[in-house]
Amino acid sequence: MSAEEYFERAYQAHEQKDYDKAIADYSQAILLKPDYAVAYVNRGAVRAAQGDYDLAIVDYDQAILLKPDFTLAYNNRGVVHAVKSNTSRAIDDYDQAIYLKPDFAGAYSNRGETYFAMGKMQEALADFKKAYDLEPAFNFSLAGLGITYHKMGNIQQAVGLWKMLIGLDSRYRDAEWTRKTLNWPAPLLEEAKKLVARL
Repeated sequence: MSAEEYFERAYQAHEQKDYDKAIADYSQAILLKPDYAVAYVNRGAVRAAQGDYDLAIVDYDQAILLKPDFTLAYNNRGVVHAVKSNTSRAIDDYDQAIYLKPDFAGAYSNRGETYFAMGKMQEALADFKKAYDLEPAFNFSLAGLGITYHKMGNIQQAVGLWKMLIGLDSRYRDAEWTRKTLNWPAPLLEEAKKLVARL
């Protein structure tokens, strides 16, 4: 099999959450094609999904070494740094992803989550607004706006945004489903629970 064929099989295994098989096949693709930057990023994503954050960072580092303008690698590494509470490093990675791709809504939303967790509400609000302006169908940024307004005491605005979110997807009425879907850190989840309780 070619590196590309191993990559495709790994991708399918990843989609099916067969993480061990995905890692084995991404590793085989990298062995056959050592400069396969996207295979490093995808293997990093699998490792992050398994909770193996240090090895995920190693993979993202290698992808960036191979392709210094790889925006997704910076964004994904930022997510892992945020999970590990390395907030300043997470912000640096999101900044770089946004510098390279100024319309990257996901990076703005992720940076907003990190700012929220750091207690920097004005910065979080600005990032969630930017993410929403760039991609109005991106529910995570709408949810981020809702909880940030709620945390800042603008309850009417927060409830209105969350009702809009429920109109797009009624499952946002369920705080537990929201927790699993958004995969937010604790400070954001606690605020989301408070907001949902007001509905």
